[in-house]
Amino acid sequence: MFADDTICYAQGSTTEEVQSYLQKDVHKAGTWYNDNKLSLNIDKSECMLLGTRQRLHNNSNIEIILDGEVLQTYECTSYLRVDLINNVSWCQCIVKLCCKLTQKIGILRLSIRTFLSRP
Repeated sequence: MFADDTICYAQGSTTEEVQSYLQKDVHKAGTWYNDNKLSLNIDKSECMLLGTRQRLHNNSNIEIILDGEVLQTYECTSYLRVDLINNVSWCQCIVKLCCKLTQKIGILRLSIRTFLSRP
C-alpha cells in the first residue's frame, strides 16, 4: 500500500529551527508508515521552504533526510492542484492560469465557430 498526499508543516524563527522541527516530523511519519506497512516513495517526496524573498535569499538551504536519503528541495511545486511558490509570489501562478485560460478560450471559440457554421 502507498500513502498519498501527506504533508508536514513547520514554523520557526530561523531556518535551522524549521529544519529541526521538520526533520523530527518526517522521521515520525516515516516510522508510522513502516509500522503500518505503508510505503513512502522518496522520489516523489518534496521539501519546500516558504518565506519572503529577502529571508529566502539569506537562508534558502534546508536538508531533510528520510530513510537515509535527502529529500529534493523545490522552489515551486503543485499540491492538490494549487501551485506553491517558495517566496509566496503570485506571478508564476497568474502566468500559468492565463495560459490555461487562453487554451480554454481557444477551444470555446473553435466550438462556437463549428456550431455556427453548420447548415
